[in-house]
Amino acid sequence: MKLTLDPEQQVLQDTTRRFLAGRVSVAHTRELLAQGGLRHDAAVWKRACGELGLAGLIADPDRGGSGTGLTEASLVLEEFGAVLGGGPVLSVTAAVAALEMAGGDIADKYVSRLVEGEATAAVVLGVDGDFQPGAPAVDIDGGRCRITASCPNVMDAPDADIFVLIVPSDVAARVVIVERGAHGVTIEPVASLDLTRGFADVHLDKVVGDTALLAPGAAEGLRDRMAVLIAAELSGLIRSCITHTTTYAQTRVAFGRVIGSFQSLKHRLADMYCQLELVQSAVRAATWCADSGDRDFAINAAVAMRAATGQAVDISTECLRMTGGVAYTWEHDAHFYVRRAHQDQSLLGGRVGNDERLRELVLA
Repeated sequence: MKLTLDPEQQVLQDTTRRFLAGRVSVAHTRELLAQGGLRHDAAVWKRACGELGLAGLIADPDRGGSGTGLTEASLVLEEFGAVLGGGPVLSVTAAVAALEMAGGDIADKYVSRLVEGEATAAVVLGVDGDFQPGAPAVDIDGGRCRITASCPNVMDAPDADIFVLIVPSDVAARVVIVERGAHGVTIEPVASLDLTRGFADVHLDKVVGDTALLAPGAAEGLRDRMAVLIAAELSGLIRSCITHTTTYAQTRVAFGRVIGSFQSLKHRLADMYCQLELVQSAVRAATWCADSGDRDFAINAAVAMRAATGQAVDISTECLRMTGGVAYTWEHDAHFYVRRAHQDQSLLGGRVGNDERLRELVLA
C-alpha cells in the first residue's frame, strides 16, 4: 500500500494550492455573500477547469479528461477544503465519476461539458433520505426516461446546470440526467449550516431526461468514492484549522507570554496534528485501493469517511475554543470551519448512516 505522493502528484497539489491562493478564501466568500448570496466565483471555477483541468482528472481522455485516479482528485479536494472553497468541485467530480461508470452515449454527451467548465452538476446518490417521501417513479424508453421525484437538501443544486440522480431499480441502479431548464424541474433553495455552499430541494414532475443502467455494484462504488472525496476535503479543513490556531498561539500574549508556550496548549496542538496524520493516511489508503482495484476499497473508504468527519468536527471545535472569545464572533472565520465540518458529516446518510455502512462492511 502506497501512502506517499509521487512527484507528479505533489506538483498537482502544489499547483492547485497556488492557484487557489488569493482567489478563494473565507474573506472572498464573505464578499460574495454580501453581494447577494453567491457561494463561489463562476469565473474562478471556469479557469480551474480550463487552465488546470481540475474537473476532468478522473474523466476519460477521449472526453477531454486526464484519465488519472482518485488519488489526484482527492488532492484537489484537500486543497479546496483547506480554503473552504464553495465551488462545485465535489459535486462535479462525483458527477463525472457517475457518468464514466455509465459510459456510452450518456457520458459522451455530458462529461465534456463538465470537464470544460461549461456546466456544473448536483448529484443525488439515492442513499437513505435522498428521495422523499418515497422512491422516484421512472418510465424508461430506451436511453430516455420520464422521472418524478423529490430530493431534499441537494448540495450545489441552486447553481447546478444538470442533475445526476442514481435511482435504484430491480436489476441494478440507474443513472438519470436531467437539465436544469427542463419542463417540470423546480428548485427551492434552503438554508444550510454551511454558508459556503448552496443547498436546495429539487422537485421533478414527469421530467424528461437521459438514462443508462449501471453495472451491479457501481452505485455502491460511487458512494464510496464520494465518501473518500469528502474525507479528503475535510483533511484540508483540519490542516487549515491547525495552521490558523498555531499561528494564533504564536502571537497571542497572556500573562506576559505567548500562549503557544503553555504546555497544555502544546499538547493539544500536538494531539490534533497526530489526528490529522491519521486522517490523511486513511484517505491515502482508500485512494490507493481505488486506483489499484484492491478489494478492500469499500471498507477503507468507510474508515476514511468516519475518521475525517469525526476529527473535523472535534478539531474545528477545539480550535475555536483555543482561539478564545473572539472566535465565537461573526467577524472571525472559525465558525465557517465548524459549519463545514458539521455539514459534511451529515452527508451520505449522516453519522448514523456512515457508521452503519462501516459496521456492515466489517461484519460482511
